[in-house]
Amino acid sequence: MLSILCACNKDGEIEVPETKEPQVVFENGTGVYQVKVMKSVTVTPTVIDAVNPKYRWLDDKGKTVGQELSYTFSSPMTGKFYFTFCVDAENGNVKEEIRIDVVDKLFPAVVLPKEMQTSVGKSIVIEPAVNNGEGAEYLWALDGKQVGTETTYTFTSEEEGLYSLRLTVKNEDGQASATMGIRVFPQPQLSVAFQQDKMEVFRGRMVCLSPQVQNASSENITYKWAVNQELQPEATGSAFDYMPETVGENTITVTVTDGDISRTASIVVSCLNTTEDDNYRPATASSQAKKVKVYEVMPAPGQFVHQISAITMAKACEEAENLVNTTNYVSLGSFGGYIVVGFDHSVLNKEGEYDFAIQGNSFETSNEPGIVWVMQDENGNGLPDDTWYELRGSEADKPETRYNYSVTYYRPSATGMPIVWVDSDNKTGTITLHPVYPSWQKNDSYTLTGTRLKPRTEHGSIWANMPFDWGYADNFGSDRLTEDDNHDAGPNYNYFKIENAMYPNRQPVNLKYIDFIKVQCGILSEAGVLGEVSTEVFGFWDYNLRNCLNLIQ
Repeated sequence: MLSILCACNKDGEIEVPETKEPQVVFENGTGVYQVKVMKSVTVTPTVIDAVNPKYRWLDDKGKTVGQELSYTFSSPMTGKFYFTFCVDAENGNVKEEIRIDVVDKLFPAVVLPKEMQTSVGKSIVIEPAVNNGEGAEYLWALDGKQVGTETTYTFTSEEEGLYSLRLTVKNEDGQASATMGIRVFPQPQLSVAFQQDKMEVFRGRMVCLSPQVQNASSENITYKWAVNQELQPEATGSAFDYMPETVGENTITVTVTDGDISRTASIVVSCLNTTEDDNYRPATASSQAKKVKVYEVMPAPGQFVHQISAITMAKACEEAENLVNTTNYVSLGSFGGYIVVGFDHSVLNKEGEYDFAIQGNSFETSNEPGIVWVMQDENGNGLPDDTWYELRGSEADKPETRYNYSVTYYRPSATGMPIVWVDSDNKTGTITLHPVYPSWQKNDSYTLTGTRLKPRTEHGSIWANMPFDWGYADNFGSDRLTEDDNHDAGPNYNYFKIENAMYPNRQPVNLKYIDFIKVQCGILSEAGVLGEVSTEVFGFWDYNLRNCLNLIQ
């Protein structure tokens, strides 16, 4: 649940009320339920922070129909029925309305990815998105032959080719089907690639190059690096530090060998005739510390993505810009969703100090960490099309942190249907709590790549997403610089240091300033009634300008 129940003090910080009040969350996230005629549905809300609560359920005429936490309802006729759930506690009262739609029939609905890929002998688990599948019969058919009756299907083939997998789900009211393709390739061979074909760098700037290597059969692979076809005998690691000696283009080639197999990839490094100092945009008396331009916004699917209703990227950026500049939030959806912004000036790197801040709405048990990236406008064109550097966080060197992790999301067949995803490990899953596919994403599927943190989702008496130590947006970490508990989920800042920017080998970059910031959801997880873990961004602040002219150099 998102609320903005807060006020700003004279320094622009968020002041949060000291007393906690009860909160109510419904298990399906919407408070709207469906049930068939003469069948019953039981609604059990989650009540948070209520001291010695008493419960009441009222019908639409105000009559008390229940006095327990759960309420069970059935009807012999169709229609829409409204009820109010009341919590009366020592620390406050709260009322929430629900709607129960009684219908004649509840037909199943099924969604599968259009196609998945695997290799000979490698299993993949197919997890469909199904609505109204409770108690239903599942029938899986591979190339027309029945192969399973479970809610998921594990596919393995010892032969190459394209296979057709069909799932039919039957309940007492009817049935629905979906079909997908599974393409089986030979056992995967070593592949090597850079994320881009070309990169531009300032004169005097070192670059760290690190290719993506997939399908290595062992950890004992070797690397050979060459600059303009000249072998670099000292460079034998998975990353190559390179300092261009002259202005112009140089081709860097890496050859990766795994047993008897070698693969080569190249990237062009263009050394610009400018230095880091040349493109610095100093702040002036008119510079704005809390207003940004949004250059790109592409959330993953999620339950709050509909707050941006645009049908083009340009319009989506306009809507997102208005939201974050007025302390309203942009939801980045599930893993990989991102927003790219910039100030009207460069943000200085003040040694040993926090340089900028990002507003989220975290509190102790609600953390949806966003990975933060920074970029300099190296080519001076005013666009974020140069090199992104990730800011170090507390999880940067932990073995469970995944770099260059990808998730592909598939457009659902109908609004409100679960959304299917497939990750770079060929694992599948769904986003189930009323997810929205971005209205300005024209493709039927899209892939988001970034750094994935290990989820800290817990389920005890309530669902909780526990915090990380520091270094992430929308996270209850030590970099909040305040000890308030923010129990009302009001906007609150995390603070960041440019000096934490790192190369792909996680060594420091030493940037004097930055021009662009990217926030990207770093978790792939669902938390029951709370839905998908999705970073929320409320605003940005050049913290160096808090004293305005005194810090302008």
